[in-house]
Amino acid sequence: MGNILRILVVFCLAYGLKINLAISKVCGIRVSHDQVVSMADWTGCEAGDRLTLIKAVLGGLGIVFSLFLAPYSILSSLEKLHARFFWGGNKNKRKMAWIKWDKILAYFKNGGLEVGTLRPSLMQACWASCAPSTPPTRG
Repeated sequence: MGNILRILVVFCLAYGLKINLAISKVCGIRVSHDQVVSMADWTGCEAGDRLTLIKAVLGGLGIVFSLFLAPYSILSSLEKLHARFFWGGNKNKRKMAWIKWDKILAYFKNGGLEVGTLRPSLMQACWASCAPSTPPTRG
């Protein structure tokens, strides 16, 4: 477990950033919840879960894909993987979804978990309509 803290120290030295362990969360994939809690206690962090991972890692993809026009089929495939990971399944196996995915994506004020979607947004549609069809030339 000491290696993880050493890696974080090297990261801080290399990038000049600070990690606030008091507000950080430890998440695990394919490890027991007890192991995650043990690591969180040892490092002084909180134990995270799948929702934390999705919001931290996959949630930013929506911003990236709103700037770059990706084919709808790719966005749809990524959204399916997103949902399967949240429910605990994998690429080949689905698990029971107890709540509609649209409800998970909804804002807190609407009773959702505010996960974020990869689907084309209004911002992406505006960007596509405003972007010139041919690149400008210098002349």
